[in-house]
Amino acid sequence: MGNKIAILLLLGLIFFSPVESFAQRTLPKTNETETKKDEDSKDNALPKKAVPEADKKENQASKKPNKPAILITPAKTKPNSRTKSNRKNSSEPVDATTTQPSNTEVPLSEIEKYTIKIKHDPTNKENYLLRANARNQKGDYDGAIADYEKAVELDPDNKISYLKELATIYSNRGYDKSSGIHTSKRIPDYEGAINDYTTAIKLNPSYQGAYINRAYAKLEKGDNEGAISDYTKAIELDPNNVIAGVYNNRAKAKDQKGDYEGAVSDYTKAIELDDKLPSFYLGRAEAYKKLGKTEQAEKDIKKAQELKEK
Repeated sequence: MGNKIAILLLLGLIFFSPVESFAQRTLPKTNETETKKDEDSKDNALPKKAVPEADKKENQASKKPNKPAILITPAKTKPNSRTKSNRKNSSEPVDATTTQPSNTEVPLSEIEKYTIKIKHDPTNKENYLLRANARNQKGDYDGAIADYEKAVELDPDNKISYLKELATIYSNRGYDKSSGIHTSKRIPDYEGAINDYTTAIKLNPSYQGAYINRAYAKLEKGDNEGAISDYTKAIELDPNNVIAGVYNNRAKAKDQKGDYEGAVSDYTKAIELDDKLPSFYLGRAEAYKKLGKTEQAEKDIKKAQELKEK
């Protein structure tokens, strides 16, 4: 009887204990730990600091691959006359179709600046020289030539110095004609270029660049003999200041003239100065072929191919 009473009392303790303590005894402590783990994993997935929306957009934009850079000539633009004082809000979009008057004066160009000075003092040679340089920079070669001629008239004692500068302007104009920049269709005017280079050489007989450029114009016109003569003169003027392209072009002229040995010699000199250009090896290979030197030609072709694959 005593044993039965003890068993009943034990069962009573089990079934009539508070639900809260029962839950504490029976449920595993996984909710709290799992919640903690979830919070920890979220913390690890997020940055340490909150990122503003503007920064997020900036970061996303920075991850986009960069487009390859393309060199273009910037279009000429007029200064925008709208300033912060004209705008009610800095976030207000600028209306490109309308402008408001501004008190800011448009700065004078260098040419305009010196033109005004010349009007005040037409005997000051320095202003003519400075305006000539400004015009040269802008491609107004006729105006620059006129200014240098005026400077020579005002200061004949420095005529030689001025004529050398004038030669540079004629050479620049010749370059534009040779490249076709002066025409809308970019059609080269080699004859006009040759005339300008010839004038430059008359003004400055030691002008190496004018000889090199005149040689190129002659080569393009098919005057191989004249090109060879000018390239040779340029090399004689300053043999230590000759780029590989000069020898390469003289080699082309010699090849076209039928002087294949001379072409090989010039191509070899060009390669000595710059051994990374496949075209030099290919040019020499062609000259070797015409001389019947097949083995040497094949070596140059192979070398050119290796350079192209690098």
